Amino acid sequence: MIYFTAALVLVGLVICVSGRTLFYTMPFLGGFLVAGMLGYQIGLMFITPPANLPDFVMPLASFIVIGLVGGFLAKALYTILLVISGFALGSFIGLMAGYLINLGGNPYALTTDFFTFQPENTVQLYTMVIAAVLFAALSVTSQDMMTMLSTAFFGAGIAVFNMSDLFYAETNLIVATNTVLVTFAWLFLGMAGMYIQNKNDDID
Repeated sequence: MIYFTAALVLVGLVICVSGRTLFYTMPFLGGFLVAGMLGYQIGLMFITPPANLPDFVMPLASFIVIGLVGGFLAKALYTILLVISGFALGSFIGLMAGYLINLGGNPYALTTDFFTFQPENTVQLYTMVIAAVLFAALSVTSQDMMTMLSTAFFGAGIAVFNMSDLFYAETNLIVATNTVLVTFAWLFLGMAGMYIQNKNDDID
C-alpha cells in the first residue's frame, strides 16, 4: 500500500508540472492520468471491495478502466481532455467547499474529514457537481489558462494529500496531516506547477 501511495504522489507531480505539455504532445497519456485519477476517487467513494481483496484493488481497477476511456477520448478529441481536466479540478474544489459549508462550528470535523475525498452528505455532493460543471465549461472557453490551472492544482492536490498520508504512515506524526499545513502545501505546489508550466511551455 505504501508503494501504491508513492505512485499516486508521482502521478500527481507529473500532472502538476507538465499538464499542458502533456495534453498537447501526448493526449492519450494526459487523458489516461487525469481521467484515471478521477476514476480512482470514484472507486474510493462508490465501490466497496470484497472482503478478501485489499482496499486499493477496486479503486486501482477503476483508475485503469476510466483512465483508458479518458485516454482514447482525449486522443480523438482534445476538447474532451480539457473538459475532463476542468471537471477534475471542479470536483476537487467543490468537495472542499462542501466541507467548509458543513463545518457547523466544529473545526475538528475539518481536520478529520477534509482530505478523505469522499462526500459525506448531499450538500457536499451538490457542491462537487456544481463546481465540476462550472470548471468544465470554463475549460472550453479559456483553454490555455484553464488547462494549466486545472492540471497544476489537481495534480498538486493528488501529490500533496497522498504525500501527507505517506509521511503519516511512515512517521505516525500528526503534523503530517495538519489541515493548515497541508492546505498551504497544496496551494504552494499548485502555484509552482502553474509557474513551471507557464515558463517551460512554448506551445502555440
